[in-house]
Amino acid sequence: MNGTGMLPDLVVTLVFIGYAMVMLLSFGGLLTWVERKQSAVMADRVGANRAYIRIPFTNVKLVWLGLFHGMADGLKMLLKENFKPRTHDAVGYFLAPFLVFTPVLLVFAVVPFGGTVVPGQLIPALSSWFGDRAYPMQIANLDAGLLVVFAFSSLGIIGAMLAGWASDNKFSLLGGLRAGSQMISYELVMGLTVLGLILVYGTVNLGDIVRQQSGTIGGVLPAWGIVYQPFAAFLFLTAAIAENKRIPFDLPEAESELIAGYFTE
Repeated sequence: MNGTGMLPDLVVTLVFIGYAMVMLLSFGGLLTWVERKQSAVMADRVGANRAYIRIPFTNVKLVWLGLFHGMADGLKMLLKENFKPRTHDAVGYFLAPFLVFTPVLLVFAVVPFGGTVVPGQLIPALSSWFGDRAYPMQIANLDAGLLVVFAFSSLGIIGAMLAGWASDNKFSLLGGLRAGSQMISYELVMGLTVLGLILVYGTVNLGDIVRQQSGTIGGVLPAWGIVYQPFAAFLFLTAAIAENKRIPFDLPEAESELIAGYFTE
């Protein structure tokens, strides 16, 4: 295929990447707000409601149920001082946050987020450029998609342990070891629960698994993985919560007892 024929494919891939990143980051901020307000409702509290935007030249403050707290957190992360300990491993200290954050984005490269799109039919004005090309709504349609998910997600363990070690702080080091041991333990559980899906669907291609789930079991029940293996789905959900170090599996961070564990620095 010549360079001109590859250009439409590149454009579609870039659009998919942009869409996935915008949706992922937006949902991350939104779910953080949901967690705050939900925990507040469960504890009979008001919850996040301090951050606001004031309309210029007025005293009207837009609180919007604390939605601006996520924006404030993002600005704080971007603008805060880049503190570095006196004694630390500069390379490891720099790479650790990227090794934690980047695999999360890479995992979504193989996750399907829609069916098949035909740009020429969707936008008739571009039909002469795209022709009859059809694209599955997936950034990377890999045959080993499910294995890639576990390969990338396992890199987060290295980032957590590297963050604790590189700061040359014994408390951060212990926090990193605590985080690594927990994440490795529940990574094994997640892998074993997914093995059942591989046996049921006979593939590790996420696109094929999604397409098979569009069918039915006996013409009544949907052919979803949770229907085939409900117990494995429950174990997977529990292990996923532990992998993300959320309550009640927040031992690696332990904010009330251990000043956020490996996040000490």
